[in-house]
Amino acid sequence: MLEFGSYTCPVFRQNVPKTKKLYEKYKDRVNFLLVYVIEAHPAKSISPYRGDEWTMMYSEDKQGKPVKQPQTYEERIKLASKCIKDAAIRVPVVVDKMDNSIWKKYGPAPNLAYLIGMDKKVVTAHEWYDAGRLEKMIAEYLK
Repeated sequence: MLEFGSYTCPVFRQNVPKTKKLYEKYKDRVNFLLVYVIEAHPAKSISPYRGDEWTMMYSEDKQGKPVKQPQTYEERIKLASKCIKDAAIRVPVVVDKMDNSIWKKYGPAPNLAYLIGMDKKVVTAHEWYDAGRLEKMIAEYLK
């Protein structure tokens, strides 16, 4: 199961508890991986989805500091680590490079999800990740 997200994406952040439940239930039978990608709603930065600043509830961190679009890979890794900590993410995480190659190949969208079978074929794809629908597909696939 591949899920895509970033610190500033409210849909992703609100899905974290649902993903944790799926992960705990199926982690022995399904490989889960979160792909940390370009920020959806960075503060004082351009959103990749509108071409201007488009802030949301997670455009600031817990201390009220603006979360800007990382300019280097090191900054993206640091922000991904902060997201993992702040959102208490348990799923293994990889960080897309600054050319956003994984994000571009699979999306580009802020909270994609894919269930990929052992034959490397996509079982289900979500433009907007839906944990309930994904769980049904996982259960069906594992039968």
